[in-house]
Amino acid sequence: MKKETFVQGVTILEETYNRTLNRAIAWELLRGEEDVSFLGAVRMMVVGLKTLFPNDNVVAIVLDYISSFKQSEYQKKLNASNSMPALDWTPCPPPEEWNQLKEKLKQEAKA
Repeated sequence: MKKETFVQGVTILEETYNRTLNRAIAWELLRGEEDVSFLGAVRMMVVGLKTLFPNDNVVAIVLDYISSFKQSEYQKKLNASNSMPALDWTPCPPPEEWNQLKEKLKQEAKA
């Protein structure tokens, strides 16, 4: 993650929840995450989490939201790939040997 993205996300969290985070610790634990995942998680947190209690571990909560964000993005991609139109194909006729075999089986069944 880029430092600018981290600062932007942490600032949003600090302003939204009226808390001060230890940015050095938070950076150490979150810097391996992708920018999109981090900001998506921050967005999900701000929309879905109304309050934080004084002893809540904000970094752990952010990591949970990052995991949820990644799962929802994966599910969106999976749904998009499943909704692709099917291939337009026309079945080809069976080979002549197949028809000959069917006729032979019919004749044997009559006999």
